Amino acid sequence: MVKVGVIFELRCVRTLPGESVIVCGDAPALGAWNPDAESTASSLEMRTGAPLYPRWTLPRPVWIELPDNSCTTDMEFTIVYKYLRDRRALGASDLEWEDAIPNRRINIPREDGSLWIVSDGVWGSDKEPARVTRTQAREVISRLSNFDAEWACLSPARNRGPTVFEMTPHCVIEMPTQEDSSSEEDFDHYAIEDEFGALSRLPVKRARSVSFFPEQSPVSWYSCADLELQCTQALVDELARENEALRQKLKLLTSPNSVKEPQEEPQVVDDEELILG
Repeated sequence: MVKVGVIFELRCVRTLPGESVIVCGDAPALGAWNPDAESTASSLEMRTGAPLYPRWTLPRPVWIELPDNSCTTDMEFTIVYKYLRDRRALGASDLEWEDAIPNRRINIPREDGSLWIVSDGVWGSDKEPARVTRTQAREVISRLSNFDAEWACLSPARNRGPTVFEMTPHCVIEMPTQEDSSSEEDFDHYAIEDEFGALSRLPVKRARSVSFFPEQSPVSWYSCADLELQCTQALVDELARENEALRQKLKLLTSPNSVKEPQEEPQVVDDEELILG
């Protein structure tokens, strides 16, 4: 037996409060043209919600069973169906069918276990052909969250929320000792710095280890901090080299060999002395 899941969707149907929409068709899973069939009535009721209206859709797929005939060459099968408006909750005596158009028909790939969305345009109009789209189970759950609060917590797209980093405020920071190579200048009283591995190099005793990012994550706060530390160290090394070069120049200027003997000032001879001489 081949089973194919189908979710019917009607993108625009105007309804009053208390009205509902039903899909019904020729297949046994679609009620065999009986929308009140006990075995299928509940599964054929479509749903809507504030983010969806005027769109109505089946919350769960209808599984249509097909005979497993290996001799058949048909790659598709045909579904015949229609949509109905149920106004009986408002006192109406009967269901309202799409009488203005013929039965809707759609071809679905004959693929066991597959899920499909059949999306029609407007109630009572067949001008726009139905759209057939393949879907997956996680997308079905995401669709459920649009009009069912119980499923909202299971939807990955609606359960992201704000990103919260859990900190470990109860830390015991080891004070530097005389045997410790680090000086008091390296000591930082703010454990948040060590929490992200940014500045503090002091060993920290945590009550429990907290992982902020997955181990397989290629980029983390720790790697960014290491990169920043490397850049800072490179600047410090460059300044040290410049200072050393300045020291060498100062040594050359202040060394005894570099002191020159004072030169005698040239004597100025008066013109009268030249004549008398």
